[in-house]
Amino acid sequence: MVAGVAAAAKDAGVTMCHNRVGSMFTGSSRKVQSPTGLSAEKCDTKAFGNFFRAMLENGIYLPPSQFEAAFLGAGHTEQDIQQTIAAAKQAFAMAAA
Repeated sequence: MVAGVAAAAKDAGVTMCHNRVGSMFTGSSRKVQSPTGLSAEKCDTKAFGNFFRAMLENGIYLPPSQFEAAFLGAGHTEQDIQQTIAAAKQAFAMAAA
């Protein structure tokens, strides 16, 4: 799922830094090295808010902050993953417009 969402961002020309460990993942507008450091403060929280709302409108419930982690679990199906990637493509296309 992370690779699909990252590819959707790249295809739309949207800068996205993604991090994943196991089934835990997050994405932001730039690399965050410390939650209290300048790198976190420079992230585009407005863009994330727009992305979050677009995903929510498509039935995808993400953590409401780009500084929180999302989790992919055993209950998620291939259809859920494809729906998430499709919603991300739509959200990134709106952001790039």
